[in-house]
Amino acid sequence: SAFTFEITGPCGLDMTTGCATSDNYPNAYADGQTCTLVPVPSGGILNFVAFDTGSRYDKLTVEGTALSGGFDSVAQFQGKPFTQPLSWTSDSSVTKTGWKVCNVDPGGDDTTTTIATSTATTTTTTTTTTSTTTTTTTTTTTTTTTTTTSHPCT
Repeated sequence: SAFTFEITGPCGLDMTTGCATSDNYPNAYADGQTCTLVPVPSGGILNFVAFDTGSRYDKLTVEGTALSGGFDSVAQFQGKPFTQPLSWTSDSSVTKTGWKVCNVDPGGDDTTTTIATSTATTTTTTTTTTSTTTTTTTTTTTTTTTTTTSHPCT
């Protein structure tokens, strides 16, 4: 069976991927939301696809740690096994686009979800062009001889 979540509350569930989202994702989540996500079956791997919440006030609790802010705040849990349910709470002020988290089969049978990793590759190409100029000077001397003949009639 697919790795997914059992959700209590207004959070969303993408039935095709088994990934859970904050309510209204990828649009802004609502104020005052609370939900619980239980990974099923157990033994799945955490894969965050997106994470953008109001700092400090809107929190997704992952493995007992309350997380908020940008994607960098969830990096420490990326690719780690789930050992407990996740919980989400949003306060009554600023709302962002929220989050999307997937429960990935550690056996690799789940082809719909891949662990997101960022890889930066820099390629430097140096091209050296050498120009050789050869100058050939050809001097042509033209001699013009003018012969004046005196006519006897002059």
